[in-house]
Amino acid sequence: AGHYFIRDENEKALQASHVLPRYPYEVPVVLQDRQLDSLGNLLYPASDPANPFLPRPTHLPEFFGDIILANGITWPRMNVEQRKYRFRLLNGSDSRFYALRVQREQSVSGSPSRPRGQPLKILVIGNELGLLNSPVESYWFSPPDPTVVPTAAPNTPGGGISQADTLLIAPGERFDVIVDFTDVPVGSRLLMWNFAASPYNGQVADNVDYTDPTAGLSDRVIAFDVI
Repeated sequence: AGHYFIRDENEKALQASHVLPRYPYEVPVVLQDRQLDSLGNLLYPASDPANPFLPRPTHLPEFFGDIILANGITWPRMNVEQRKYRFRLLNGSDSRFYALRVQREQSVSGSPSRPRGQPLKILVIGNELGLLNSPVESYWFSPPDPTVVPTAAPNTPGGGISQADTLLIAPGERFDVIVDFTDVPVGSRLLMWNFAASPYNGQVADNVDYTDPTAGLSDRVIAFDVI
């Protein structure tokens, strides 16, 4: 899976005048979730124990891997300078939504690290149809579902999600975004975290039918080291 970029004269002019970052500060990122077997081979479930009479192999309605890949690499690390970067995001997963936020990492003794501090703004400058007329700050919002009583503490009363600086991206969806590391101190490590439940239904996870990302696995995508 990969990108195929088509540029017009307007985009080329914006890059030439340094309004938009260009290589090496324009970075394509394909997000995918995968499973591996004990030997490290890709594993894709192709049978349904609940339906033993289905053909083998068969297809299943959904697939959620516990390993997150960015450009085919498990949880990669990227050195970034104190400047703006343009990320061309593509969700190449089968069923997984991602709610992405760029935030510092805090170590926790005996447990996976967790996010801390103020997230960096994610400025959306384009989508599948090309560049927007002007940048838009990302904001993850879904209204409360009055038929759902969440078992986990909701972000907002009634179970809806309301979170600034977070980008929700669905399977097959694409976003063109700017992330600015200018004010991040050298030596800092930030992660691109994932907060979306799976399966994703637009509500806060009840951790029964809709589960939060697994800490240390599906809750993180990329590490950024500021140099």
